[in-house]
Amino acid sequence: MQHYSKQFGIIKQHLLTYFNQKTPGLSPHIRRTINEISYGVLDSGDVVFSNIARSLNEKNTLQKTIFRLSQNISKKDLTKTLNDKHLKDLKPFVEKKSIIVIDDSDINKPRSKKQEGLCLIRDASTGEFGKGYNIIYSTLVSADRKQVKSLTTSLYSSSEKGFKSRNDERDKTLRRLKAEFGDNGVYVMDRGFSNIGVFRSFKKNHKYVVRLKSRNIIYKNKVFDMNEWANRLSLESYMQISSIKKSGKQINKNVAFTTREIAFGGEVFNATVLKLEDHKACVLISNQDKNGMNDYEYGKMLIEQYGCRWSVEEKIRFEKTQFNYENIRLQKLTGLKNMMAIINLLSSFISDIYWKDISSKIVEVARVLKKEVRFEYYRLAEGIKRIFNKRIRPPFKYKTTNSLGYFPRSYQLAFFEVF
Repeated sequence: MQHYSKQFGIIKQHLLTYFNQKTPGLSPHIRRTINEISYGVLDSGDVVFSNIARSLNEKNTLQKTIFRLSQNISKKDLTKTLNDKHLKDLKPFVEKKSIIVIDDSDINKPRSKKQEGLCLIRDASTGEFGKGYNIIYSTLVSADRKQVKSLTTSLYSSSEKGFKSRNDERDKTLRRLKAEFGDNGVYVMDRGFSNIGVFRSFKKNHKYVVRLKSRNIIYKNKVFDMNEWANRLSLESYMQISSIKKSGKQINKNVAFTTREIAFGGEVFNATVLKLEDHKACVLISNQDKNGMNDYEYGKMLIEQYGCRWSVEEKIRFEKTQFNYENIRLQKLTGLKNMMAIINLLSSFISDIYWKDISSKIVEVARVLKKEVRFEYYRLAEGIKRIFNKRIRPPFKYKTTNSLGYFPRSYQLAFFEVF
């Protein structure tokens, strides 16, 4: 039987070191719980606690392991502790022109009845309303625009105590990021953040790019409906953008755009109107200075910055499919929030593994079809899962009553198969 004990030991050491750095000050049993859950999610590719417990392969009954993990992770809200330490670790990597993407998502729980804090949500994939939870992501995009690293993931419910509004939850995330990173970073947001309150919350030294939602605007002292104005406007500049289909084929698309100055809510904004092939026009606004750039260079810069959202959307799809977090079944809202914070750290851990020497071996174990892909996280997560599943040593050492220190009975078969 082929096994990957050496690779398993290296990855496990990286994993434990990574999470121990993220959990200073927490009690030992909470740190152990976080380590075991993170290992179990990578091993099983699932957030269901029965699968996580099976991955740990403890001597206790499965029910006792599930109970211990779920009780420990639901005792106290750890999201602020985990997110704050993670942001401090990433602060040196955030530069003036780094892209920070803020986006909304949701967890749809149509059949759940007893989970705490279920609220009315709008399913982004279908547009229908149902039961579930809201999520706000913040993600850092690398300078080459090929790698993304999770910053924070915050789950919230409109039915929980202390909830004010969706805008208030978004503002909390923005305030935390701006407090940690200062003037660094350009914040890229979609139409959900398109309101005058968000724009005014950004001081002159905090830069943003936002896609404007439908509203009335002022252009050359006249009031226009934004959509009608944008679709009638003459777009004199052109550029090409490349995208990759699910088949892996790269295609180039033409984008026509122009830059104008508009006003609304008593504020003046630089706006880039763009139109992709076979799509209606959309409007991007920003408070970034031109700094000697002409209209073409400025518009191209905004389009490229906003285009980073597509990589982040792929990261969100990766987390949903690879970790299956929409199937999360914890009853307490505190536990749900902590699990999303752990998934956020796991996603960032996989992006760190990409730069380790062992990454080439992980990709080899994953048995990939193509040598190069645009988004590496799927093959890395699959390779780690296969390595964890083909180990001959236990994931964690447990004390035994046997004076000879034998492994539990469940591991003796694995040794017999190998030797």
